[in-house]
Formats: sequence, structure tokens, C-alpha cells
Amino acid sequence: MKKIKIINLSLVIITIILGLIQLYQILTTNGNRLATCLVLFPILLVPLFLRKVCKIPIHPVMELLYLIFVIIAQFLGSVVNLYSKIEWFDLFAHTLSGFLTALLALFLMIQFKQYNEKKLLFNLTYILGIVFLVAGLWEFFEYGSDVLTGSNLQHAIETGVHDTMDDMLVAFVGSILFTICYSYEVLKNKKYLIRTLIGYMKE
Repeated sequence: MKKIKIINLSLVIITIILGLIQLYQILTTNGNRLATCLVLFPILLVPLFLRKVCKIPIHPVMELLYLIFVIIAQFLGSVVNLYSKIEWFDLFAHTLSGFLTALLALFLMIQFKQYNEKKLLFNLTYILGIVFLVAGLWEFFEYGSDVLTGSNLQHAIETGVHDTMDDMLVAFVGSILFTICYSYEVLKNKKYLIRTLIGYMKE
């Protein structure tokens, strides 16, 4: 568990430093993405705020999943602007979100003491269900933001429903990759990434 906490702290520090460098570059050029860059810092510190101010315990593995997604989706995607620079990066981020959401589903099972490795089929069904739920809720959020603010998060103007369907499809692909890896580790009694993280989740 201590290793996970060290990794989390290192990710936060490194991302803040790189974020400050990006902020300086933005301020000294055209100022584009200033708000996107500024919002990165409070987003990174949400787990710390919940622990220290709200006194809500945050499991280190849960925090790790959160930080990985923030770094990929917010920092690299929006601040560094890889969404615009690399055509496939948005699909990559959503694929990763499917994989991470699958891990989150396992984490919730363990926290509610419903996890039984022998019930593999049930576990896989539950994982895929949670992934689809989260992916659908995210698209609802993007749609609601577009309607209320006049933004274009779903790129409905350019693509119709293609962007939404692509996002949900690759999230599903990410979850399928997860279930394949997870099933292999369970059936072959191997302990690689997923079952190692499960061990940390149980601590």
C-alpha cells in the first residue's frame, strides 16, 4: 500500500510541475487553453481535499486510477492539447477509461464485500455493466453541457452521433481488454497487473 501512496504523490508532483511549465508557455504565447490549464491543479488535488478537509477516506488504488485518468484526459489531452495534435488520442483516452472503469467496478465489489474470484462469469457481467453505465452517464453529461452552455463537447455539429458512439465503443473495447486480461490471470492462476491491484484493494 505504501508503494501506491508514493506513486500517487509522485504523479501529483510531476504533473503539477509539468502543468506549471505549460501554464508559463500559455501565458507567454496566445493565452489559449488558459482556463483548461488552471483547472488542472484543483482537479489533481480533489483526493487530497476529500481526505484532509472533508475527512473522507480515499483508497490509494482508487486515487491512482483517478490520477491516471486525469493525467491522460485532462493534462495530456486538453492542456498539452493532444486531442488536437493526435487524431486518435481521444479514442485512446476513452479506451483507457473503459479499462480503468473496469478496475473501478472490481474495487467497488471488494469494498462492498461482494467479490468472489470463483464467480468469474458474474464478475465479468458486472464489470461490463458498470463500464456501460459510466460511459453512458459521461455522454449524458457531455450532452447536457452542450445544451446548457452551447458548447460542442460531443462534436454533434460535425459528426452527428458518430463521436458519441465512437466514445462508447472504444470504452467497451477497453473493458473487453480488461476482461480478457483478468480472465487469463484468474483461469491460469497468474498474478500480473490486475490480481496484484486486487491484492492492494483488499488492504
